[in-house]
Amino acid sequence: MSDLISKALGRGKKSVKPYKAEEDSVLKARPVLAEFLTCTSVGGKTRETATLGVSRGPDGFTLMLKDRESGQLCFATEATFGTALDELEGLLASGEAVWKVDQFAKRPKRS
Repeated sequence: MSDLISKALGRGKKSVKPYKAEEDSVLKARPVLAEFLTCTSVGGKTRETATLGVSRGPDGFTLMLKDRESGQLCFATEATFGTALDELEGLLASGEAVWKVDQFAKRPKRS
C-alpha cells in the first residue's frame, strides 16, 4: 500500500478519546444524525456505531446510512451534499426513514 493511501486511511492510529459531535459544525446542525453516527451505547448495552457512505451520481449526492447494529440501510439523494445531509436528518428526526435490509451485513451465526 502506498504511503499516501496509508496516511489517508490512518492505518495504525486509534482514537483515544470519544468524538464530540457538538464541536463539529456539520454535525452540530444535524443533532439526530450526529447522535446516530456517534452513539456507542443504548440502555447500557454497547452499540456499534453507524456508517455514512457518500456517492455522487447524475441525480446529485446519495448518502447511505448503515446501521451496523441492525444490518439495515437508509438512503437520501439530493442535488447537493448539504441538502442530502439535511434530508437524512429530517428522515431520522421524523421517524419516517425507510430502512432496507443490508444483504451484505454480517449475520450472527445460528447454533
